[in-house]
Amino acid sequence: MHILVTGAAGFIGADLCDRLLSLGHRVAGLDNFNDYYEVSLKRDRVLNIRKNRNVGLFTMHETDICDSAEMTRLFSAHS
Repeated sequence: MHILVTGAAGFIGADLCDRLLSLGHRVAGLDNFNDYYEVSLKRDRVLNIRKNRNVGLFTMHETDICDSAEMTRLFSAHS
């Protein structure tokens, strides 16, 4: 299955991405890396996701879900 995870760099989103990858799912992560809290924590979480044995199934997209042009491109690329 190919799954889109919004907020992929957040606490819950990063854990979800890691678990889905471990189960062999393809995962497209999406996060805008806003500064609601420390951005470096979010970047570190993405680095940890990239340590998953199935990292080849993972793509990370740094964009805002409100950017309709980028969302259209993302859905076209990962239908």
